Amino acid sequence: MRDHLQALAKPSSTSRLAAELKQATETVHLRLHHHPMLTQLHETSLSLQGYGTVLGAFHTFYSIWEPRFSRAGLAFAHEATPLDWLAKDFAVLGLQHSPYAAQPENDHAAMSGSEAIGYLYVRQGSTLGGQRISRHIQQQLGLTPGRDQFFFHGFGKRTGFFWKDFLRFLEEAELSGEIDIDAAAASAVSAFENLEAILSLYKPTMD
Repeated sequence: MRDHLQALAKPSSTSRLAAELKQATETVHLRLHHHPMLTQLHETSLSLQGYGTVLGAFHTFYSIWEPRFSRAGLAFAHEATPLDWLAKDFAVLGLQHSPYAAQPENDHAAMSGSEAIGYLYVRQGSTLGGQRISRHIQQQLGLTPGRDQFFFHGFGKRTGFFWKDFLRFLEEAELSGEIDIDAAAASAVSAFENLEAILSLYKPTMD
């Protein structure tokens, strides 16, 4: 999972917004690099059950954050569609996933534009390192990207291009003068911390 997350630490952009998002999320990135739910994705002992549990954890995370983001009214031309990709994974593999736990009401509140930028940074950036994870899943589980694995495969060969386009999007957002950089950074950190908490909730099913 290190590559899945560390790719976010390479914003080839001069924008202050991209730099602040990277710096603000650095600590939680480091913790996630070593989270046992994610490190298993790089191990030769990876099982279909373990893979399915990780997909379930990500489904819970995105089921909470995507509705909030959708109400923010922010749009990027090449947005990742994690819930669609996860639905395909579950359907193809015949996997079951538990519905996400009820969250406090304020967790479902719409995001501001600045908060949405922070979350979008997390969501879009996670597609980068997913490419390496996708290859490992193919090697260990025999699941072909784009045929019977979708979430980590994401955009496939278009991933790098779409990330560069997103960095330009961040620059334009900053230049608009309408983005609160501190609020965007806080949102990105909050998203990663919530993902970390959800992964820890799912971990007992792996023990």
